[in-house]
Amino acid sequence: MKISVGVLAGGKSSRMGRNKAFLSYNESSFIEVIAKECEDFSKIIISANKIEAFKDLGFKVVKDEKEGFGSLEGIYQTLKEIDTEYILIIATDMPYIKKIFLQKFILERKYLELFPL
Repeated sequence: MKISVGVLAGGKSSRMGRNKAFLSYNESSFIEVIAKECEDFSKIIISANKIEAFKDLGFKVVKDEKEGFGSLEGIYQTLKEIDTEYILIIATDMPYIKKIFLQKFILERKYLELFPL
């Protein structure tokens, strides 16, 4: 079963003052940690408001077409780019996410039937 991952990294950074995706965790950035934990998925797509900040990561990066819709617009843009039957959406400020959790979550197939594309 092929599953893509969409990472929402397009916030305004109004509370933090800087992009959370690049905060440090265990000598890596949040986004690098998430990408590593998601490396077994078919595709990783990052939804960001500043595409150039993510270009060196080697993943497809999408940008919101319409402002003011927040995460919903990021999810929409990510869905437009996938070519898999399923997608898992993750926020960029989840550096504690672990590969083993994601694998178990996916194996529990009842979740996949909630929102098939």
